[in-house]
Amino acid sequence: MATKARSSSDGVTESKSAHWHANTLDPRTIEREFAKLWAQQEERSRRKGPGNDVAELRTSTVNLIAVAEQSIDAARLEETVRQLRDFAPTRAVVLLIDAEHDQAGIEVEATVREIATERGRAPIRFEIVRVTAGPEGITSLASIASPLLVPELPTFLFWSSSSLAGNHLFSELSAISDRLIIDSSILSAPDASMRTVASTLGSPRAPIVSDFAWRRLNPWRSLLAQFFDHPDTLPALDRIEEIELVSRAADGEGPSGETGSLLLAGWLASSLDWRIPGPLVRTSDGWRVTLRGGTGAEEREILLRLRHRTQVQMRGRILSVTLRAEGETTPSIFSIERLSEGFVRTHSEPEGAMPTTRSVPAAVFTNEVLLSRELASLGRDSNYENALRFAVRLMPEGT
Repeated sequence: MATKARSSSDGVTESKSAHWHANTLDPRTIEREFAKLWAQQEERSRRKGPGNDVAELRTSTVNLIAVAEQSIDAARLEETVRQLRDFAPTRAVVLLIDAEHDQAGIEVEATVREIATERGRAPIRFEIVRVTAGPEGITSLASIASPLLVPELPTFLFWSSSSLAGNHLFSELSAISDRLIIDSSILSAPDASMRTVASTLGSPRAPIVSDFAWRRLNPWRSLLAQFFDHPDTLPALDRIEEIELVSRAADGEGPSGETGSLLLAGWLASSLDWRIPGPLVRTSDGWRVTLRGGTGAEEREILLRLRHRTQVQMRGRILSVTLRAEGETTPSIFSIERLSEGFVRTHSEPEGAMPTTRSVPAAVFTNEVLLSRELASLGRDSNYENALRFAVRLMPEGT
């Protein structure tokens, strides 16, 4: 079983074994291979000079299981993990379900990654195991992943596949995971998949859930909240009568913002105690529904519009948010619009006050940044869970 080392221009050095084929997975073989690779790294550190203690370099954080359906997706996953800087797993297990893998058994590759850090600090090193199986071997992948996990560490499942609802592998892997990370913007059946995830919330046996689509909403939620920080604008929250969310359509031409707009609507509605008389209704360019807020004589209607736009050139998924609140003489209007991948424009026009417009930095997060932040997060996010519950109630069956 030959090994080789490889360096790259971005400060990452790899020492890894060649692929090997096996009828069944023997975790002891992988551990022996990693022992050899760590020994090679130790020898390389000695040659660099004193003060390179390998025992201090190895991360001790979390296990990461990631699932891919194509070789290109597995390579992209590994590249995402390789680019992590702020928080890296101890061991990442990448499970590849390759339709072109026609051999019996599995292919295994073990890798030790080294990430260069600031000058004078030891590099970060962690392990990646890639296990490739054909469609007939999918049922064994969950049992393969379990013995590869480092004991006593929390396990994160990064489900990057577009297929989730009704997926047997997903059910098995989530059962052995402490935390589930999804990206609802890539799901091929968002209605069924988000309902599946929402049904597990609060279950003591289910993993804590987080979603890249929700994490991307952080700047939008923060800026919307800032509109109402001032005592003069706070009363407008109880007079909101119309919301319009514009997002990139799920047209296959770029990343979709449709689930993100649902979660943003769910966050607003659940935070303000709005109610849903019924699910969204299809329009020519998206969806609409009339929500209800207040009680008794104070009950009012809130029109929610979700518009989807095609042929968008930017990578941003949410394109604009506009809130309109009823006023005694004129309405109050608050809006955020993405200008570029780095900036948004906010516009505040409270009743009886001068309009204010400004450009605000709001970068489009990369998957590397998102994954790093999720790996560093261990607690539940009740705002996300409430937003998800509301979002799935908004979604008509079969969307």
